[in-house]
Amino acid sequence: MDPLNGTSGCANCANGDESEWIIWNYNVDNGTNGDNGDNGTNNDDIGANGDNGISSDNGTNGDNGTNNGTNGDNGANDDNGTNDLRKTTAANKKRQIPEEDVRSVKRLYYWKQRFSVKRASVKTGLSRYRVRKILTRIIKKKPYKPEKKQLLKESEKLRRVTQIKILLSIRDLSSKLVNTWFTDESWFTADGIAQKKDGYYWALSKDAVKPVEYQEHPIKVHVWSAISKDKKMKYKRTRGEVSNLSFQEALFSGFLSDGGILLPEIIPNVSTERLRSWRKLSYPDLAKRIIPLFVDETEIPPEDLNKLLDAAFSKFSRSEVAPIVSLNSGLNIMELFHGKTWSFKDLALSCIGQFLQYFLSQQNKHVTILVGTTGDTGSAAIEAVRGLSSVDMVVMYPDGRVSQVQEKQMTSVLDENVHVFNVEGNGDEIDVFIKPCFLDTAFAEKHNLCSINSINWARIMVQTVHYFYAYLALCNEECSDEVEVIIPTGACGNVTSGIVAKKMGLPVRLVCAVNANDIVHRMLSSGVFSVAQSLPTIAPAMDVQMPYNMERIWYLVSNGDTDLVSTLMCQFEQSHSLPLPPTLLDQVRQAISKSCVVPDDDIRQCLLDVWKRDSYLLCPHSATGVYFHNHHSFLPPEKCVVLATASVMKFEKTVVEAGVEFPLFEEVSSLMKLESRCLKMVKGEDWEQMLRKRIERITENIQTRNN
Repeated sequence: MDPLNGTSGCANCANGDESEWIIWNYNVDNGTNGDNGDNGTNNDDIGANGDNGISSDNGTNGDNGTNNGTNGDNGANDDNGTNDLRKTTAANKKRQIPEEDVRSVKRLYYWKQRFSVKRASVKTGLSRYRVRKILTRIIKKKPYKPEKKQLLKESEKLRRVTQIKILLSIRDLSSKLVNTWFTDESWFTADGIAQKKDGYYWALSKDAVKPVEYQEHPIKVHVWSAISKDKKMKYKRTRGEVSNLSFQEALFSGFLSDGGILLPEIIPNVSTERLRSWRKLSYPDLAKRIIPLFVDETEIPPEDLNKLLDAAFSKFSRSEVAPIVSLNSGLNIMELFHGKTWSFKDLALSCIGQFLQYFLSQQNKHVTILVGTTGDTGSAAIEAVRGLSSVDMVVMYPDGRVSQVQEKQMTSVLDENVHVFNVEGNGDEIDVFIKPCFLDTAFAEKHNLCSINSINWARIMVQTVHYFYAYLALCNEECSDEVEVIIPTGACGNVTSGIVAKKMGLPVRLVCAVNANDIVHRMLSSGVFSVAQSLPTIAPAMDVQMPYNMERIWYLVSNGDTDLVSTLMCQFEQSHSLPLPPTLLDQVRQAISKSCVVPDDDIRQCLLDVWKRDSYLLCPHSATGVYFHNHHSFLPPEKCVVLATASVMKFEKTVVEAGVEFPLFEEVSSLMKLESRCLKMVKGEDWEQMLRKRIERITENIQTRNN
């Protein structure tokens, strides 16, 4: 059977002979094949007619020759069709058509969108008689079967071909095609998702017309090119040059030595059919479908990966992991804060902790993790690695810029592998002295430095799951409508995850809510990406004026234009102000549909309004998302979801200031009674030097312990 259309092909195809390259030809110059001929008739074998009669493999005629089942324009039925074929062959041998002419016609016949004798005559300058003779010679007597290597090179040139299809053996093509990638459920290329037919994988080549558009001639087929199973998921730098990194290398990296951060070389595609098959999955089960798309099974086998994810999500207080609740207005709130530290950062960092331990235990290796935090990241990162002998963590948070609960969650951890600094500065100033430690390649390699801020790709990867989960909870059964996801935004790590999900094919509308630190909103509004002074707000995790993930966003929306990203980042790092090119700005606006700024007073008022109307307590970050919906949302509330990034338990002071009575939480009371420990970084001191000394001391202690 024909794998694509269910029609009879040849013995090799029917028997699944994977070592053979097979080409069928139909409908040359308005002729049709014997199975479905419009103008001709077919015999028991396969016959065809063309302008003046084109022979088939079994009983054929030339210009005037005939066979017992097929006739040309001037031919008549004759029992001696075979003799006529021999005469025609002999005549061709005498005339010796020049090879250059043959190549010209052959090229037109196989690689062009439509073929006709008249068009070929015009293009090549040959007479129509000569074109027909060449067709008879190269098609009917000696079917054209190019060498495999040649066909691999030429397969990228195939466009909108209606005459032939090529059946390629997956086994034979192993590791021979590039820019493709395979997962256990689908095959992906830049041009489209392949379909599996009768044991063969097919991928529609770029600009090809789908066969469904030719219902009147269902026997017509198109060129499909097979793709390779051996292409593995790798990672590359947003500014180019560094590429082909494994997931493990991406996991253990921070800022790269010459700038840039990491993203996958290829973003996998998720089809609508696959989305529909995921609709009833739990959050952990959905993660087990999405995360393997970015982690090659040779690095973490599927069984091991599933165990790691189960261990990570077992720490959450709700079995749903990320439940979605609806307010009276119909607006949906996705509660991402049911982890150990009551923040959405637990979702990704609990997984990262498992990944780190998995690789480090295999290699008997130690790493030192550096984390700068404006609130939730620090405590979630500490919880993920506390007590691990193979990891030491240095966390720095800005003095007076985090809530009491956030600070206590960090300083109350007394494990020997956790080192916490209170810094008399803001979050952006902390990043300034962390980054040189990574850019000093010799220092970073000597001390095995690593970061699990949203600089780390694994953070972005795991966070894509909650976009899929939210969409599947709110979309229609066909998974065809759009859902608006409202994202409280700081360093843009969560936004980047949403854009990755969108690039994977998820039909979501991404919008951002920011506080008074409004660099993202100013960029979208004015087209200028410029740093301003960082302001303390009641939503401290969003107090960021240098969202380093914007570099990733530019890379994603520009379809991986590393030269553009490198140029823009060099300009921005020199001037701290950058007018975006108009094309890039349009691309960013397509990815992030809208944004708004929510001042502190509006955050407090939103907290109070939601409490009065819905008896639901929001954290100040989540309140910015609800504010956006109330004033700017494009879709109805049933199709909108706010990502609630933290629990209200962390923000007693803000809740009370908003006029809401703060309930007593036993978890908070127990936390505040714990002993605290931290080191101070006072303004005026050399913070970078202090950090380097602490890192060196950690390495010395590890070496002493190992000896």
